[in-house]
Amino acid sequence: MQFKSFKAAPIGENEVEGLASTYGNIDHAGDIVERGAYTRTLGVFNQKQRMPFLAHHRHDRPIGSIIELKDTDEGLWFKARFSDSHDGQNVRSQFLDGTLDSFSIGYRVIKKEADRVDGQRVLRLKEIALHEISAVTFPCNELAKLSAVKGDIASSFPNLSLEDQQRVADFAAYLEAKQAGISTDELLDEVVDEAVKSMEAEIDAALSDAWMAYRIKKTFNR
Repeated sequence: MQFKSFKAAPIGENEVEGLASTYGNIDHAGDIVERGAYTRTLGVFNQKQRMPFLAHHRHDRPIGSIIELKDTDEGLWFKARFSDSHDGQNVRSQFLDGTLDSFSIGYRVIKKEADRVDGQRVLRLKEIALHEISAVTFPCNELAKLSAVKGDIASSFPNLSLEDQQRVADFAAYLEAKQAGISTDELLDEVVDEAVKSMEAEIDAALSDAWMAYRIKKTFNR
């Protein structure tokens, strides 16, 4: 599953709305979501009238439900209602007081097409399966950094699948956050998380060695 992040705005006392995805623009990963990409998702939603609203893409932390989903000229618009659970109301209060203002979608690309726009290599996403929408706590500058990392990886490793590009980007963000002492609990998907856990000691040692080498170089100017 892949992720993209956007802004949201609270409405009323127990709901939030926003664009889950925008059309036509090139994002930092070099993707262009084309209008019509969510046609099948909309059809499924209109039948079920239900989609998970999560915290940090964690399926064990549902905070409500997506109650409206529709196509607009700008992109895919949604409205979510918070549950009465502790997690749901905690996230609701964070949206209302402005502490939280971002969200992210979990999706899978079904159809894509490589293209070039003004000399830039892009992927046109023609069909996307949207699985969930999540409230996230990354501030805007961290979102921008993560998106930029993903874009650099896409240009450096064009043969990687989009999913693997995202995983490499997530792993880079994990290493940066770990060295900065920031919580890394929600940066990785299950595949990368398992790989990280299996080599936790090696990562700590590598970071320690790299930091020591940097300090020695700075101290002796070599």
